[in-house]
Amino acid sequence: MSTQPRLPERELRRILVANNVDQSVLSVIAIRGFHLDSMGVKGKNDRMMYDDAHFIVWPDGVAAYVGNTDPNGYRKGRGFGAEKGMAMVKAGIHIYGTGKHKGTLAFRQCEKFTVIRDGIDGDYEDLGWHATNWHAGGNVFTSSLGCQTNPRDLFVNEIRPQVYHLLERFNNPKRKNDHGELVRSFNYVLIEETERRAGNLIVSRRYL
Repeated sequence: MSTQPRLPERELRRILVANNVDQSVLSVIAIRGFHLDSMGVKGKNDRMMYDDAHFIVWPDGVAAYVGNTDPNGYRKGRGFGAEKGMAMVKAGIHIYGTGKHKGTLAFRQCEKFTVIRDGIDGDYEDLGWHATNWHAGGNVFTSSLGCQTNPRDLFVNEIRPQVYHLLERFNNPKRKNDHGELVRSFNYVLIEETERRAGNLIVSRRYL
């Protein structure tokens, strides 16, 4: 497992400003491949390991955690049915809200997400309700079929209670999740580390 990710608060807020994300409420920045040079294959985002980062950002503070934004393996496929490929959430601004994953408190989609699927004839996009939740993984293995995860103890003891508390504290907007529940929601800004290093901070034009 990697060490705690470190990034100056001003850099995190630059990402939010570039994407015109409301900073009066809680938001989350996920950086895929944050540990490009210290874990796995140098310069490459790896699956099946916690080499990504989650930064919780609220009006007067930030917190940083190791995380995972990838599936825990590869499965090439085609189409959108039983033979579809393994999914990975596409970089962009997504909306998550509170809810449950397999009966345990977590975060669920509050809108359709675009995922990139491993394709036999080339990777392809799939927009829909995929149950790409944000939930506890294993303490060693990421336990993800396309979901966003953190080591179990970290997610259960720190991340989840902190986010649930801050959503209420800052009165984050309510939206319906994919179970039809009206819940507190937040912007989840997913950016590739390679793009961040190149200065390409805009991940979506939805708010621009």
